[in-house]
Amino acid sequence: MGPAILSVSNLLKEMGTAPKKPSVDALIRAYAKLTGVSVEDLCGKSQASGIVHYRHELMCLIRRTDPTASYSLIGRFLGGRDMATVHEAVAKVE
Repeated sequence: MGPAILSVSNLLKEMGTAPKKPSVDALIRAYAKLTGVSVEDLCGKSQASGIVHYRHELMCLIRRTDPTASYSLIGRFLGGRDMATVHEAVAKVE
């Protein structure tokens, strides 16, 4: 996950939105741009394995970038998912 965090961090700088602690929304947009997966797919209901993989990585990225972001908050930003879903995704990626 280290390279993804660095890539998103660099992309946020390029986009001109690189505060010390980027917002969850900014992280989602930067990750979408970096991976080529649309924000709609990342936040949507799709259960396609390719989309789910990117969504799980994004959940972990958000949690690592902002440890104060609760699982519930992350879930709300990513399509209203349950906190248990986010917790399992983060554990799976780590």
